[in-house]
Amino acid sequence: MLIATGFQAHNIDGILARAARASAIPYVRVFKGRPLAVARALARTLGVASAA
Repeated sequence: MLIATGFQAHNIDGILARAARASAIPYVRVFKGRPLAVARALARTLGVASAA
């Protein structure tokens, strides 16, 4: 699950993170969802070296 945290309240982020964890769904925070931010967040979460 990709979450653009720059557009939601902090309490909603916590609720979604707990629901994802309880369902064994990966929860990736991508800040405002810009393409580079998404790529970096995925690399960080998946343990892949970032090219940028």
